[in-house]
Amino acid sequence: MGSHLHEQKRQTGLLDILRKAKQMSYTIKPSGIRIMVLALLLAASANHCGNSSDSINVADYREFHLRAGKAICEKMQECYSPFIRTIRPEYQRKITVDACVQSMQKNLDAKLATHTKEIQSLSRLCYNQLLEADCKEFIVGTALMPACSALLEKSSQEYQKYPELMHLVNQKEE
Repeated sequence: MGSHLHEQKRQTGLLDILRKAKQMSYTIKPSGIRIMVLALLLAASANHCGNSSDSINVADYREFHLRAGKAICEKMQECYSPFIRTIRPEYQRKITVDACVQSMQKNLDAKLATHTKEIQSLSRLCYNQLLEADCKEFIVGTALMPACSALLEKSSQEYQKYPELMHLVNQKEE
């Protein structure tokens, strides 16, 4: 009985973290990481068995984003699976790695065109740290990892310069 209570408290804590992350994603201006995190929260679902950071670290920035995005989509399933299992089956079936990757790739070239060298460097640091983190760190990573916090701030500032891109990125899929 004690272990059931412990598991219930753990799941309640995870749900609280997810709610806070979702609320944060609506209050922060669009950014590459915010968009990716929001997409991942909604659309991740294949098993992640510890991607090596070496496999995502390539010189080409676009290719890096494609590889890191897929790896993060996979890690989302690992870390959010307790939450995903609690939603209705018809919604669970919509949460796939392919849907996550597709969402991350939407308008990717337009988003990447706004990334300064500093944002590119912070992206690489943040995404590698997220992929190396355990699930507890991963869930709150953007708030607690300095590279991720700095990336969120810098990319939000950069997106402010491109209101048409912000509109494009925030359009709903039809």
